[in-house]
Amino acid sequence: MSFSIPLKRAIEVDKFTVGQKAINFAVVENYMNIPFSMVITTEAFDEFVTYNQLGPELDWFKKATNLQDKVASFERLVTHFKNSQFPQYVVDALQECYELVSLDTNNLHNLSVKNQSQGLLMLTRSLNQDEDLASTPKTFFTKETFKQFIETIKKTYISAFTPDAVLQEDSKIAVIVSRVPALKTTIETEYDLNKSKIYVRTYYGFPDFSEVVEKDEFIVNGEFLKIEKSGIQSQKRASVFDSTKNMLSVGEFKQENSSQNVADSVILEVARLTKTISKTMGASFVRARFFAAERIECVDIDCIFGETDFEEKTIEETVVEDSKIDLDSLGVKLDSFEKKEKLHENINEFEFKNFLEALKMFMEKYKSKELASSVPILVRSLEQPNKNSIHQSLEICKEIISNFNEDEE
Repeated sequence: MSFSIPLKRAIEVDKFTVGQKAINFAVVENYMNIPFSMVITTEAFDEFVTYNQLGPELDWFKKATNLQDKVASFERLVTHFKNSQFPQYVVDALQECYELVSLDTNNLHNLSVKNQSQGLLMLTRSLNQDEDLASTPKTFFTKETFKQFIETIKKTYISAFTPDAVLQEDSKIAVIVSRVPALKTTIETEYDLNKSKIYVRTYYGFPDFSEVVEKDEFIVNGEFLKIEKSGIQSQKRASVFDSTKNMLSVGEFKQENSSQNVADSVILEVARLTKTISKTMGASFVRARFFAAERIECVDIDCIFGETDFEEKTIEETVVEDSKIDLDSLGVKLDSFEKKEKLHENINEFEFKNFLEALKMFMEKYKSKELASSVPILVRSLEQPNKNSIHQSLEICKEIISNFNEDEE
């Protein structure tokens, strides 16, 4: 009996052992970056239920037909789950899972048990049935101790039994445990194969389950992978991990500028990855989430197979602009470029690409008549950049900013 297995092995078993979401990840792992993950199998859930004699409570919940009974049953389940414990032999297996996922194999000198509290883990439920895409949040984060890890597993379990949940009689719950990768920006996508549109939302910070954080929005043509519309907002709030409460919370966010938070090339890449998920899984509708910093990593996948009837989304094409243009939004890496003997030495590739995209977009958007002939040449030179072309582009940007700010005064 296996209570946890590596995510890559999920494809070797059925969804009654690891859930549909785990299988989704295992299938697409060869096509994109996915954080190192383990799956706590449904067998651990079964042992938890049996050991604490929760079967009658779960049956009552599944058979409840009206909202009042569902709410009453859910409240009872919350109390029972919080007060229940895993049998020791399951705890031992979960301890091993916890240590494996907490282990940062890129920094082997910082490992192990005494440093595990430094890691941030993400737990996502994986049911053996297709879930309603509008269901309650199914992802939770934890950072500190193994005890909190166990409590977060139980929180992930109970998230499947909210009053609006529709569970089958044989519903089982697995949990995907992932090491949270470097995170700067969250990117969410939706792809409806029938409409051939990919909707992309980007924002700084952790996932916004409360839907209150301002987001940049894009509509990408699913056939040609071309951005058709964009709506850029100045982000005033962000979702962060509150280590004192061991959960996400939304707080004030001071954005230095109101330009879009990732480059067009990143938007198109996540759109391509979302199409790849659809094609690989044979899904007519895909909803995915990515984390972006040093690289793009897929952290959530939901699929629908067959007919869909989602309304077509629209976004208002707006770009919020500051009265003064600030070079800091472009030149954050300039000093490091000038100090390096080689252009790519110790420079984050993902941020470097964003930097180049920002340069090109800025020059093309704000070029004056005097610069109309030189800007296209510089933009083309940035396709294969070197120090000279980058510095020339920055000088042009400084000239544009200087002229712009003089006109404002």
